[in-house]
Amino acid sequence: MKLYHTTLKKNLESIKERGLLPSKLGIVYLSEKPNSWWQRKDYITLEINIDNFKSKSTTFNKPDLDEILCWKNIEPERITIYEVNYD
Repeated sequence: MKLYHTTLKKNLESIKERGLLPSKLGIVYLSEKPNSWWQRKDYITLEINIDNFKSKSTTFNKPDLDEILCWKNIEPERITIYEVNYD
C-alpha cells in the first residue's frame, strides 16, 4: 500500500539520509491522496511504501482533509519522490 507525505523541498536531503521523523508531537502526517491542498512549487510529495510496516497508526477523516497519523519513524528505503504536475 502507498501513502503520501508533502514537505518542503529543502527537507529532501535529510529525509534521504534519516527518513521521515515524527514531529514534536510524535507524529508523521500521511495521506492516502498524493494531491493535497498545500502543494506548491517549493514543496515535494513523497510516496511511502507501507507494506509490512509495523506501527500504531490512527486515521482521522476531516471534511476537507484526510490524514493518517503514523507514530513511528519511516525509513528512507520506504520513500520515493512522487512526481506532481503543477500545470
